[in-house]
Amino acid sequence: MLNPPENIQTLANKWLSGTITQQEQKILDEWYEQQLPEKLNWTSVDDTDETIRARMFIALKGQLQFNARKVISIRQTRIWTIAAACVVLLIISSIYLSQHKPSQQRLMSAKPVEKADKTAAGNKAVLTLADGSAIILDNSPNGTVSKQGSTVVDKTSKGQLIYRPGTTSVAQAENINTLTTPKGGQYQLQLPDGSKVWLNAASSLKFPAAFGSSERRVELSGEAYFEIAKNAQKPFKVMIAQGAVIEVLGTHFNVMAYQNEKNVSTTLLEGSVKITKSNLALTIKPGQQAVLNNTLQAFQVDTEQEIAWQKGDFQFSNTDFAGILRELERWYDVDFVYEDLPSKKLNGIVSRTYNLSQVLRMLEITGGVQFKKEGRQIRVIN
Repeated sequence: MLNPPENIQTLANKWLSGTITQQEQKILDEWYEQQLPEKLNWTSVDDTDETIRARMFIALKGQLQFNARKVISIRQTRIWTIAAACVVLLIISSIYLSQHKPSQQRLMSAKPVEKADKTAAGNKAVLTLADGSAIILDNSPNGTVSKQGSTVVDKTSKGQLIYRPGTTSVAQAENINTLTTPKGGQYQLQLPDGSKVWLNAASSLKFPAAFGSSERRVELSGEAYFEIAKNAQKPFKVMIAQGAVIEVLGTHFNVMAYQNEKNVSTTLLEGSVKITKSNLALTIKPGQQAVLNNTLQAFQVDTEQEIAWQKGDFQFSNTDFAGILRELERWYDVDFVYEDLPSKKLNGIVSRTYNLSQVLRMLEITGGVQFKKEGRQIRVIN
């Protein structure tokens, strides 16, 4: 297995960010030439020398992380396959490197992205109370941020908002609060009944300061992962786009209902949920995903992939460029501008520990595109 010295890892990192000097490039080339083919394991078919070279350095970059889950991995599903692959530990097939060192010109042909080093989603959110007043949580000190009737709202040091209800009253149940995350933000919330919600970027959740006596009802726009406290006497309902309703008693599930996505999806990890819209109704089991557009259908899915965002990763499968860019817009609070995009579909994992320029670098190598920063916008050149 490839185990490069620390200085080579550092140089590989500089190559990926486009900041490597000519002298450093020479050192990296010399190390590359000395590696035996059997030391390097990769997934691929029909790769060029440049693609193989790019893959090796991406894997080196991955080994700078503390564990294999934090590796950028982008692989094409077409015959020319990936230009940026998973770390060696995750690979089972192999390919031999060319016996001749690729030229420096070919190595550097992937033009570095202009500086756009934005970090991904962090704990950023605004809490809007029933009276319209807004609390910017990322600027607020830890401790109690609001009292509504007998309900106390606390902010913890871990970026979590906790509702601690006292004696429930009708008035409190009518006090609707809204938690909103911007692009580049995320937040955790514990509802008055003890249910937990992880709110993804560019999302909002409306909920009462205390639930009433008959049901627990919230309204979601965007994406959230729910762990619902069990209470058979009070069904939990999530109102989502297109007038649909998700009803549960106690379960773990993820809902993606962004307005700029054509589908609304509900993925079940534990328990049972029922999705209804007009005359459509569907109950799904753990491991299934309900997809709502003009119809309502259930599919078997990889649940870990669907909730990867909640664990700090963005994982995509057979995803087109436009879908990836929409996700990056929400993560990094940027806007992509393009006239056309590659037709390739990609699979991979991107850790949120990566800055935007690093992710764009991987997409340049993989997809044959270039990115140019123009103020807040990033132009895609195909």
